[in-house]
Amino acid sequence: MQSWEVRLWLSFSASALSPPWSADLTRAMASQYGTVLKWLGRASGSSFDHALDFSRNGWRVRVSEASMEVASSIGTRTAQETRIEVATAGLVPLKITQAFGGGLGGRWAGEMPRTVESEDRPLWMPLRLPVSVDHAYVAFTSDLVGAAHVFNPDVVAWLLAQTKQHELHNLCLESGIAYTVIDGPILPQFLLRKVDAIIDLLSLVPGSQRGVTA
Repeated sequence: MQSWEVRLWLSFSASALSPPWSADLTRAMASQYGTVLKWLGRASGSSFDHALDFSRNGWRVRVSEASMEVASSIGTRTAQETRIEVATAGLVPLKITQAFGGGLGGRWAGEMPRTVESEDRPLWMPLRLPVSVDHAYVAFTSDLVGAAHVFNPDVVAWLLAQTKQHELHNLCLESGIAYTVIDGPILPQFLLRKVDAIIDLLSLVPGSQRGVTA
């Protein structure tokens, strides 16, 4: 799908919105919630505004755009985010993010997913990564043994390359969906690079499957 095709999809999708597959797992604009200051700064509720579905190299993809009005010093502004999802097999629950300054990535990864919270005895634990990438990434999972098998030599090499390419800063595996959330609106000129980054990684993960529907 070329950038002009993405724009065409968006022009149709606004009138027939499909929510993200992970809508019940992570709320729209989740980064704007969670603290008193952010809560007070909201000028409206969050909502998903656009969505598009397509197939990329045999993988089913859904891209959604969410927004909300946020108070600012000059009135209000529209905050937006893009969610990119790829359907795959039911892999082990896992969140991995690049290690940013101030521990921001670690805080996101350490937030237990809703599917794990709903279990009888939920566990959400930091995962010790291979030494070659543990300085650059933070990961949490509910299954330490199962998640360790994700990080085979090919996956580790791909993650190392990403520390320079910066196409995929975070990824959550949950309920047969691999998804990432990016600040800002959908940018057609960059969208497929992000989609391909997720697909490239999934192609290396043992047990992942293309062609499935979330």
